[in-house]
Amino acid sequence: MRRRQYLSGVGAGFGIVAVGPTNVGPESDDVSIEILETDSPVEAGQPLSVTAEIENTGSTEISREVELVVGEGQETMSRRIVTLGPGETTTVDSFSYYTFPVREDSEFPVAVEMGDSRAETSVEVFGLDEFDEQYAEPARELTIQPETTVMFEVNTDPWDGGLNWYFDTEHRGPAMSAWSDVYAAEEGVEFATHTFESEGTYDIATTVGDDPRLMTQWEVTVSADGEAPPSIDAAYPERTEVPTEGDYELEVEVSAGDAELDRVIWWMTQTDQFTLSEVSGTTDTATTEGGGCHTCETEAWVRDENNLLTISDQWVYDEDASLDDDTENGDDGIDAVDVTILETNEPITGGETLEVTAMLENGSDQTATMEVALVVGEDPEVVDTRSVSVAAGSTEQVTLEFETYPVEQDDSFPVRVEAAESVDEREVTVYGIGG
Repeated sequence: MRRRQYLSGVGAGFGIVAVGPTNVGPESDDVSIEILETDSPVEAGQPLSVTAEIENTGSTEISREVELVVGEGQETMSRRIVTLGPGETTTVDSFSYYTFPVREDSEFPVAVEMGDSRAETSVEVFGLDEFDEQYAEPARELTIQPETTVMFEVNTDPWDGGLNWYFDTEHRGPAMSAWSDVYAAEEGVEFATHTFESEGTYDIATTVGDDPRLMTQWEVTVSADGEAPPSIDAAYPERTEVPTEGDYELEVEVSAGDAELDRVIWWMTQTDQFTLSEVSGTTDTATTEGGGCHTCETEAWVRDENNLLTISDQWVYDEDASLDDDTENGDDGIDAVDVTILETNEPITGGETLEVTAMLENGSDQTATMEVALVVGEDPEVVDTRSVSVAAGSTEQVTLEFETYPVEQDDSFPVRVEAAESVDEREVTVYGIGG
C-alpha cells in the first residue's frame, strides 16, 4: 500500500556524522535514549544511518526491543533486541535503511524507541532528477486488476549500470535475478517483476548511474476495474513431465486482456536461458523447441504491450518421460476422435500446393493427442503429418499440404486424412500445365 515516499527498505550500516540536539520524548523510569548522530542529509535512494545511545537507569537488568521509526506515519524500518545491566550504557550504531527515490528535497522525522522511551530528530534527503521516459517501460501510471504481474524494464546502457529497484518501502537492490542479467545481455534492458495482490496504490522506482544518479517512478493503481493481463488458453503437451530429447514442441495458445499481445518469453531453469516468440493481436499461438537437461524446467511468460505478464505452469524435463507412454498425454481419447475434411483449395494447377483442411472432433472425456496424416493417390503415400491435441469434448482444425507434380494433363486422384482410427476421403482435381 502507498506510503510516504521517503521510506524504503532496511539496509546495512554506513558512515555517519554528528547532528545537533535531539528531541527526547517521554521516557520510562529505567531507560534513557539519545540520538547521537545521523548521516543526514543523504541523496534520495541512498541509505540513511542513525546512531543512538541507550542507558539503563534502573536497578535491574533489562532486555527489550529497540526500533527505528521513520516519518509522520511512524513506520518501523528496523528493530533489534538490546540487553543492559543496571546503570549500563550502549551505543546502537547499526540502524540503517534505504530512503525511497524522490524528485524533491524532503525533511522528515526519525525516532529511536524502546518501550515508552523515545528520542527523535529531523533528517533530510535530496531529490533526484528523472531520466527520459524512453529508457523505461511500461507507462509511468498503470491501473491493473488484483493478482496481476507487471514486468518493469530499464535500459541502463546510457549510465553504465548502477541500477537499484525500490518497491514501496522495500529496497530490492540491483538485478532481481540471474534472468535479468541474461535478458539484459540479449535485449539491452534489465527487468524486475512484481505481482500486485490487493487493491491500493503502489509506488515503484528505480535509480541508475552514480554521478549523477537519476531516477524514474511508476504509480500503479490496483482495482477491480483495472486492466486485465493476457491469458494462456491452452498449453501443449498437456502434462508436467516431458522428454529431455525428441522432435516435439512446447506450445501455448494465448489471448489478450485489455492490451494487444506482444511476446512470449520461454525461460529454462538451471541453464538460465531464454528464447522469444513474437505474438500479436488479440489471439495467437507461440511455440518453442522441446527438450532440455534432465530436471530442468521451462515456463512461458506471456506479455502484452503494457508489460502485463501471465506465467504458465512449468514443463519438467525427465529422461524417462515419453509423450505417448500413458494417459496423461491424452492418448486414451484417440479412439473417440472423428476426422472430417472441411475443404480443399482444389482445383489447382500441377506444381501448385494442395491444401486440405480437416476438423478433428474429440467425443471422449480425455484430451487426445495424435498424429494426423495426409495420404494421396491410388497407391497411398503419406505426404504430410501434424501432431495435434484435441481437448475433451472439443474440436480442432488442421491444414495439411502437398506439393503436386507438374502434370501435363488434367488429373484426379483421392486424398484422405487419417487420425488414429478415423479416416475421411475425397477426390481432388489438378489441371495439367500442357494447355
